[in-house]
Amino acid sequence: MSDLGGLGTKEGAAKEFAYTPPSVLPRLLPWILLLLLFLLPINRCAQAWWVLVPLAAVGGVSALLGLAFAFGSSEPVDLFRLVFSSVAFGIAALWLVSGYMDRLRRPAVFFLALLTVGVAAAIAYACRADWETSDPIELGFAVFPAVCVLIITLAMTLAALMCRRRYYPLRLVAWLSLFLVAGWLLTVAPVVVISYILGGMSDPRQFFGALVVVPIVAALTLAVLLPFLFLSFLEPFYRKRVIGMWRLPGATAPAATPASPEPPA
Repeated sequence: MSDLGGLGTKEGAAKEFAYTPPSVLPRLLPWILLLLLFLLPINRCAQAWWVLVPLAAVGGVSALLGLAFAFGSSEPVDLFRLVFSSVAFGIAALWLVSGYMDRLRRPAVFFLALLTVGVAAAIAYACRADWETSDPIELGFAVFPAVCVLIITLAMTLAALMCRRRYYPLRLVAWLSLFLVAGWLLTVAPVVVISYILGGMSDPRQFFGALVVVPIVAALTLAVLLPFLFLSFLEPFYRKRVIGMWRLPGATAPAATPASPEPPA
């Protein structure tokens, strides 16, 4: 210890205290709310539980990314992992309630989908984010999930609109990829331009470098959506729901085989 004069000593006597770990209940709340959706009448079947597979796939990739960057500066990676895993909860919730949207008009489907994904993603994000930090970057990052949810919902709606007469899985994914890139470009470009005009970017290379983030974020967003899209392509239970929710043309039923005429008596 060093003497600071009238201010006292620099270090005081050591004190013992019992550490109480934080409750895990807030982190389990998104899972609890998601499991409650399985109690809905339309989800009381074994096929509804398939939605946990793409959710687990997104969580597994997120965990692998966390391990890959564990020995470096992983703070930006952790923020992106938190956002996209939270959005995955929102998409899973949408897939579970989509059975109630097959008779609604497109504008109503868009707003209900936006509300469902937004609320579920916000709960998942709020329960797992570190709100004790004072870092302005982390606090400002809380807006990112809302922007991500809006772009995803709008891109799915527009992609389904482009496939309203001719629907193929690859066609839907192609349109969805295009609208995701366009959505992020329209979101990021004004911010980059304003920052460049106000002098936040002194080098023009920084301007174009910032725009490179657009296809990267769009690819990450598509990577979160793809497991759920694959589920709707491969599993009849969710394929019917997605086709009904987005008004996609369903598979044409096979024509009935005409009955053979009876032989004359």
